Amino acid sequence: MIMPSDRTYQYFAFISFQNADAREAVRLQHAIERYRLPAVLCRHDRSIPRHIRPLYCYINDMHAGEEMMQELKQRMEQSRYLIVVCSPHSANSVYVNSGIDYFVSLGRRDSIIPVIVEGVPYSGDPATECFPEALRRHFPKHADPLQDHSILGINIREAGLARRTAYDRAMLMVVARMLQLDFDGLLSRNNIESQVRSVSGVKLVRIDSMESADYQQECHDFGQQE
Repeated sequence: MIMPSDRTYQYFAFISFQNADAREAVRLQHAIERYRLPAVLCRHDRSIPRHIRPLYCYINDMHAGEEMMQELKQRMEQSRYLIVVCSPHSANSVYVNSGIDYFVSLGRRDSIIPVIVEGVPYSGDPATECFPEALRRHFPKHADPLQDHSILGINIREAGLARRTAYDRAMLMVVARMLQLDFDGLLSRNNIESQVRSVSGVKLVRIDSMESADYQQECHDFGQQE
């Protein structure tokens, strides 16, 4: 596993999103923090953690004062990655765009992970464009491959896959990108370990569980703040 730098960070990632996507942001945070990496990978490479946590997820407030904005910047500085929840809502969010610009100013452009929950990246259509302007500016798309610096987003609703399968794959892609692991290898190991646990009679917890009490309560609290 190769990390972006040798520096120690307080958070694995800062999750940036617009209030309308709070439910998806919390769901993603819980899925990643509850996921347990395959034991064989951790034994093979001691630098690979068993869990990816903590992640910082803050319900943004367009009216946040200067003091709060400074605190959020500090949280970003303490985060190894910036996960951007992308949708037509976040594409026009001042908060999300400024966060991307600030993270890039820290010299961490290559540590941004876009997660698409709705819409189409680089569509050019305000109704469907999901990538924030700052993301498109720092990662411009061009028809000429030699001039194309576009960034690949991770879509939780990948076409052709069942909804649950698409979400699980997307979550693993985020984990693989954060730990700089081969996705196919991680997926294979994950499936093998899941089968072993099932045979052993261990009850598996769905990584995208929507029924947990704390998940429902946190989403309810976010809804009250919007």
